[in-house]
Amino acid sequence: MKHSVIVGAALGILAASSGLQAQDGNWVEIRFHRIHLLNGNFIDGNLIGESDRALTMKLGSGEMTIRKDMIERNSKGVLKVEYVKMRSFKEAPKLESIRQPKGPAASVTPPTPTPKSPPSGASEAVTLTGSVEEQLAQAADILKNGTPARKKGAIQAMATLGAEAATMIAGRFATLEEEVLSTATSTLTGLKEASILPIIRPLTGSERPQLRENAALLVGVLGNLREDADRLRGLVRDQDKGVRGAAIVGLRSLNDVESFELIGESLADPDAGIRARALVTLGQFSQQGLSHKLAEVLGRTLEQVQGDIRMQLLKEAAQLTSKDLGPLMVRLSADSDPLVRSYAIMGLGRINNLEHAEFLLERFGAEREYWPRIQLAGAVQSMRLQKAIDPLIEWLGDDDANIRAASMRALRGITGVNPGADKEAWDTWRKNTQQNK
Repeated sequence: MKHSVIVGAALGILAASSGLQAQDGNWVEIRFHRIHLLNGNFIDGNLIGESDRALTMKLGSGEMTIRKDMIERNSKGVLKVEYVKMRSFKEAPKLESIRQPKGPAASVTPPTPTPKSPPSGASEAVTLTGSVEEQLAQAADILKNGTPARKKGAIQAMATLGAEAATMIAGRFATLEEEVLSTATSTLTGLKEASILPIIRPLTGSERPQLRENAALLVGVLGNLREDADRLRGLVRDQDKGVRGAAIVGLRSLNDVESFELIGESLADPDAGIRARALVTLGQFSQQGLSHKLAEVLGRTLEQVQGDIRMQLLKEAAQLTSKDLGPLMVRLSADSDPLVRSYAIMGLGRINNLEHAEFLLERFGAEREYWPRIQLAGAVQSMRLQKAIDPLIEWLGDDDANIRAASMRALRGITGVNPGADKEAWDTWRKNTQQNK
């Protein structure tokens, strides 16, 4: 099997060489497929086939087979493959998700763009005139009789009217349609009137999930730790994922570090968005002398969860730099799953603690799988481990071109020299440097 890791400027070159191009005067359109890998990289080219276990891409340098267990999946379990159209060199790519084909990609026709009607949740511009009292009266009439779009426009127009506007919006908050609530929450957040809390707090117990969600967000922003922490803690286990997420964000706003363990439970939540909010919140709390607790909670959760949840959580954890996570990453670097090992090794590189240098050097002799070896090269490069020079030179003789490329990058990063593009040149350089010592 062939592997590929594509980074930096090579992406643009690869896309241009492998994509379909159409020109009309100064107009250039490039089309290609983008496959997102579990390690955070992505590969661009033309998707030309699929089997039960792999996808086949045509690149500028030839064909490549990518195992499906190396490809990221969305929340529904669908492989993350996008059809990209770059309409000009100055315009950002437009991404259109496509279904995975069975058979040659030539049979896949990109969806034809259709005229878009205005979204149902759009607001209608409203201009309020006269004195503050007159403007509030106009807004009150719209909030009573207007369409959702006009209500949103009126609420937005009230953003400069101060405390009286905040009181009016809060007083009607419970009667607003679902699509209007987020606009009201945004406006009240900007007005920063804590005086509305006696109206908003009881709404965190509403039977309407979206009302609970928006009320929780407001309580987190406008409330205080002493009066509101318990209220929001009770929503962290709510049946509605929107409410759970709002409660976590609210507790973060209140800086409720006492909720650390409770929020830690959300690292195993079935919803990826909730897990992400929980990890961000715990990361913020951990900076207040609680990094050891973050390591404990992550370790416990990673032992409890399985499958995609475990992999996604580990992927996020590998981006953290807390030294307290080192022992956890060392343990996971010896896991039976190669992808788990690769993320854990990546995490050790990010932590960049020389206490783990000997462990990483030992993995050079023990590791046989592709992704962990790629991450090993990156980790020792980021740590600039001089003792890794000899094993990296040995890897320059590997059969896999990408292992050789990763080793070459690491060697150049560690040594700051570039004696050549093959193992023989580096062997000669190494021999000369050792003789000159």
